[in-house]
Amino acid sequence: MLTVGGVDYYLAEIRNIVKTQDDVSRLWPNCDPKDIQILGFDLGQAFVAGVSALLPSSTASAVLTEQKRIVPPGASASIQDIESNLPPLHGEDLSVVSYVKDLE
Repeated sequence: MLTVGGVDYYLAEIRNIVKTQDDVSRLWPNCDPKDIQILGFDLGQAFVAGVSALLPSSTASAVLTEQKRIVPPGASASIQDIESNLPPLHGEDLSVVSYVKDLE
């Protein structure tokens, strides 16, 4: 068996581990099972991916939006201003070079 990066065992697929709400409660005891969605990614035999996402509630999302509008002391722009002024990542005006240069 070929091993890459020290992985010499097969990882169980999440769909084979989490089958019921009780499984969710057992594995994530501090979360409401209604707030968890299980997604499967099949990247083929060449890759293994472990993925998770924490999606904020609408209240938390509104707070984050407000925080992005604040210009920190000593800064000349807010996060929202910086994000709005970045060149597009897709479409006719796409320029990866410009995007990276603006990030720097």
